[in-house]
Amino acid sequence: MNNDDFLGLDAMLEAAGGIINLTIEEREQVNNAGAEVLQQAMSDVTKDKHYRDRKTGKVKHLADSIEIGTLEGSIVDGSRAIGYSTKDANHARIARFLNDGTKFIQGDNYIDQTIEQNAGAAQDKQIDELTKILGHKEAGK
Repeated sequence: MNNDDFLGLDAMLEAAGGIINLTIEEREQVNNAGAEVLQQAMSDVTKDKHYRDRKTGKVKHLADSIEIGTLEGSIVDGSRAIGYSTKDANHARIARFLNDGTKFIQGDNYIDQTIEQNAGAAQDKQIDELTKILGHKEAGK
């Protein structure tokens, strides 16, 4: 499995015999279902471990800046990515420091652990979405 297919949609399709033709929109729909599970889990664990009750002003809190989308500069193939926003503040950099640590901060690997712990639930959600899509295709809709 390559790094771009962490939750295994390509592997699931290959295991099904490669007979399933999915459009880019359908692939996005399936991958989005899994990404939403990870997005919620990441938001919850970020609030749990790194939330300080303080006023953030116009800038979103780190836990509220997790987005789903396509990676900048990547081809449109239905894959989805989740990550911290860099729009109003560089939350991605801050999250990396909290996860990996720095010379002054002890990292806690919360991103890695959250992805590992929720990958199964995300795959289950992807399978449910794929089943719905295949049901619609079989019904001729």
